[in-house]
Amino acid sequence: IKGPAGTIYGAHDLGGVINRVSKLANPSSTFGSVQIGLGSFDLRRAVVDYNRAFADGAAAVRATALFQDGEVLTRGDRNDRRAIQLALTWKVGGGRLWVLPYYGENETMVGTAPWFIDATGRISTDFDRRFSYNQNDARNEDTRAFGEVGYQRPIELFGTTWNLRLVGRYTKLEFADRLYNPRTVSFFHSAGAVISGGNLSSNWSDVRITAWTVRDQDETLDYRGGFLDLVGEIGTGPLKHTILTSLQVQRRDKYTRRVTNNWKALSYLFPVYEANPAQFRTSPTDAVALDITTLQDAYAWSIQDNMAMFDGRLNLVLGARYDDIRDTQADRRNNVFFRNRKNTNWLYNYGATFDLTSAITVYAQHGETYQARGGLDGLGRSIPNEEGEVNEAGIKLSALDGRLSGGLAFFEMEQRNILEQTFIPSLNVALLVPAGNIEVRGWEADLRYQPLPELNLIAAVGDLNSRTSAGTLPRNAPQKLNYQLFAKYDFKRGPLAGFGIGSGYSYTSERAVEGNPNFLLPGNHEWNGVVTYQRGPWRFHLSVAN
Repeated sequence: IKGPAGTIYGAHDLGGVINRVSKLANPSSTFGSVQIGLGSFDLRRAVVDYNRAFADGAAAVRATALFQDGEVLTRGDRNDRRAIQLALTWKVGGGRLWVLPYYGENETMVGTAPWFIDATGRISTDFDRRFSYNQNDARNEDTRAFGEVGYQRPIELFGTTWNLRLVGRYTKLEFADRLYNPRTVSFFHSAGAVISGGNLSSNWSDVRITAWTVRDQDETLDYRGGFLDLVGEIGTGPLKHTILTSLQVQRRDKYTRRVTNNWKALSYLFPVYEANPAQFRTSPTDAVALDITTLQDAYAWSIQDNMAMFDGRLNLVLGARYDDIRDTQADRRNNVFFRNRKNTNWLYNYGATFDLTSAITVYAQHGETYQARGGLDGLGRSIPNEEGEVNEAGIKLSALDGRLSGGLAFFEMEQRNILEQTFIPSLNVALLVPAGNIEVRGWEADLRYQPLPELNLIAAVGDLNSRTSAGTLPRNAPQKLNYQLFAKYDFKRGPLAGFGIGSGYSYTSERAVEGNPNFLLPGNHEWNGVVTYQRGPWRFHLSVAN
């Protein structure tokens, strides 16, 4: 749901939200697909999806499995995933009932560049990464179990037919991470004697390190909740109203426990910590650094009215959303209990579209965002809510019986009270603190053309200019022009019938790393390719990302 339209369902995302739809079983047909993905950094990804209809189209079962193995960005950093999902659907009482269980595991290992300063003070890159337990500074593992039960059916209300959807969800997330931090650093001259020392940032492969602080953290989150949607139409004279209203309820239980211990330094004599970790500990027991439980109850209600007039040529949109969030926190390590905190807020969105011709439509819209904050930042200051608003106007094109379509949009966004991980020189640590406001202005255009039934061409280009309230560049925000191109050809006849081949190119412009306009990551180019094959109810998909 792009842009301001995300206010109703995506109150916490300024540029818009992704409309993530559960992969439900389809009782109308039996089908399957196999997707294979290959990419840079040894990425390997496979997805198998099979749907089976039975009982004369009254029920269906669907199974989906995911496997991913690969590295991310730097050599040795892992990004592995495993997941399986089942879905059952029945037609019951004039509607549809579904049950959806899911289980997945993710493992990421995030490291730093394999450099160190040798005994002579020179920067060296010859250190063998295999001398570390996992070749990284941090290892994160998480498992997630998810369940959904839903029912959808039409009902009669106010003399018209409305669509009712009731969904209940439960999610359990468990995170475990180990983070290695150098505790002290000593400098050596060529003879091996210590000449100075200090608390300087480095990575595990730095031979100057004499000891480590190792942090283990476990975190568990339980989400229980659901939502009720109701969509219907009401006619009032020349106006035709389409009403969308939603009620959302969620309870979140969060438990976080962190322990630390000091480990002896890495050496060539004892290079692998995991062989016998206990021998490297300087203390037989861990020190509890954090032990916090948080309970949060969140309620939200939204309503939106889409009003059509002049035979649908003019459409007006007016919507509002109300959030009520309450949380209680207990610090069991320090026996501190934080009283209930209540956070409420109203959001509004409005807009209009007008058909200049049957092929050209102009539009303008406004939306607001909000994310509840609470507690204190790393410097002990109260954290304000994150707020924002976006204004957008543009033109859309649809011609040649839908074979030519596109759009041009101009937008401006403002986000207030942004939190960023910021290095504090006086404390020699990085803390999460408010970083002021961010303003973004730009435009984007896209065009899709189908010159032949077998050929699809897509092009998109955008230009962004973003700054913080301090005048610096926001982190990881591409500046200037970004563009994408994609073409796909599907063979309809001949010996290659059923095959499809496509290729895409994208360019992401330069972006700041630490908010410093003098320290920019250069723009990057990416080429992608895809081959598809359709045979009966099965579809095969091979993609390559570079």
